[in-house]
Amino acid sequence: MTDTARVGGLRVEVDVAPAVRQRRLTVAFRVFLLVPHVVVLWFLGAASEVVTIVGYVAAVFTGRLPDFAWRYQSGYLGWLARLFAYALFLTGDYPSLRWRPRVSPVVVHIPPPVTMNRWAVLFRPVLAVPAVLAVYVVGLGGAVVAVVEWVLVLTLGRTPRPVLQANAAVLRYYLRYQAYVLFMTPMYPRYLSGDDDLADDARAAISWTRPLILTRGARVLVAAYILVGIPAYIAYTVSTADTSTRTTVLTSPWTP
Repeated sequence: MTDTARVGGLRVEVDVAPAVRQRRLTVAFRVFLLVPHVVVLWFLGAASEVVTIVGYVAAVFTGRLPDFAWRYQSGYLGWLARLFAYALFLTGDYPSLRWRPRVSPVVVHIPPPVTMNRWAVLFRPVLAVPAVLAVYVVGLGGAVVAVVEWVLVLTLGRTPRPVLQANAAVLRYYLRYQAYVLFMTPMYPRYLSGDDDLADDARAAISWTRPLILTRGARVLVAAYILVGIPAYIAYTVSTADTSTRTTVLTSPWTP
């Protein structure tokens, strides 16, 4: 399977090859194994910011994201998906460092460019605020709980099903959020808790993530991410504001 693909509709979808086993050695050193990807991702992200600005201006005037911007951002989302799928123990296969690998255990399905409401594009930075907060809360909460998940996967040599499903839901939501703020789709990010409304269609599932039906344990875990993430986000915001204030005071020309 290719890394990214165009599909009908406006939702971003993700297919992940189920991880049967996880090698304990790579689990133990996973954080360090991710370093090369994080370094490359910094440069890719910087380029994505430039493309986003150009795409935003173009979309405000034309209602569409330019094809060159869609192509770059789709490759960028594919890289993000491979990186986070490996970090979240969704797969034990080391993510490829190729821009568009021919075969990948993680496939991101991205809707093709469509004509969007230009007013909605213009005010998207404001409209995206609730989704930004959701991503921060779930991300911080997931980072705290990830320590426990790491111990579980290291001990068992596999990713427990609730962890697998909950992290797949988080990854999909994050990619949908990214596609929205990168002006790749007008679809607002949704369905952090899975596709329960599509449970009747589970027999016709394309993969275990389409539709993504969460077990009770997975839903509890997503809720735990949120409950842990809220105080973590508040603490992060307060500490950041405090640091910013101290820096401003120390560097202010009016400081005695």
